[in-house]
Amino acid sequence: MHSFTTLLHGPSQIRLLGYIAACCTTFSFIPQISKIRKQGGKDLSWGMLGIYFVGLNLWLVYGFILRAAPIIVANVVSILLVGFAIFMKAKFSEPPATD
Repeated sequence: MHSFTTLLHGPSQIRLLGYIAACCTTFSFIPQISKIRKQGGKDLSWGMLGIYFVGLNLWLVYGFILRAAPIIVANVVSILLVGFAIFMKAKFSEPPATD
């Protein structure tokens, strides 16, 4: 049986794998933002958002220490998305009124 590093021929393929994984985990938060925009943010936990935000910042520091571009890029984008979700939850805690 081959190891992943054998199947992925070289650092560029391993980096590509990192970017693909980063895109999947980072962009998975976009539906949550859409839900907050449509339904309000009252059902979203402040605790989860806070812990997630802190964790993303720690991952960012870790990425800088390792000089791992996929980790850095993914976490910068995720921090922006979660920051936006926190802003939206604070501003729109109730769903928008429908006519």
